[in-house]
Amino acid sequence: MSAVDDAVTLLSQANIAGVDAVYGNNLPQEAIDNVDKTVVLITDAARSFRYALSQTAGR
Repeated sequence: MSAVDDAVTLLSQANIAGVDAVYGNNLPQEAIDNVDKTVVLITDAARSFRYALSQTAGR
């Protein structure tokens, strides 16, 4: 399992009040269109843009 999958499972099982659904990486269109529910989207965090530039500078 990926870290995103693990986080989705953890939050889904936590039954947090006010959270109707938890998704990983992408929201299905029906979740985007539904303004009556509160959803959580879990994604991977990318390294900062500055870090990426520093790794490629001088090449």
